[in-house]
Amino acid sequence: MRYRRVRLDEGTYAALVAFRPIVEHVVEQGEHMDIDAVLGLAVRMGLDVMLRDLIGAGDAQTLLKTVQGLAAENPAAVYAFVLGRLRAGNLGFGQFVEAWRQINGKSDAEPEQEP
Repeated sequence: MRYRRVRLDEGTYAALVAFRPIVEHVVEQGEHMDIDAVLGLAVRMGLDVMLRDLIGAGDAQTLLKTVQGLAAENPAAVYAFVLGRLRAGNLGFGQFVEAWRQINGKSDAEPEQEP
């Protein structure tokens, strides 16, 4: 893994060092963690929080349009992500299946016919 050098002011660095034992307790069950790993975790989590604040407060329609826009710009990555979530059971697809059945004239009562 390639690392970049980051400059922090003394107060931020002191807060990071003081917070490290909490991270070590939660993430590594008390094992020592390198300060760079703690910083990386803090930055990634901070980015997630900022993204949530920007997008997460939106209604379902806004979130849907956001995902559709992402898919238009990078379909392979977005659809691979969605498939992974489906396989992991993290997304429901009942409405998708119901729409497909309606389009194809099938109902829940009709079993699939094998060729």
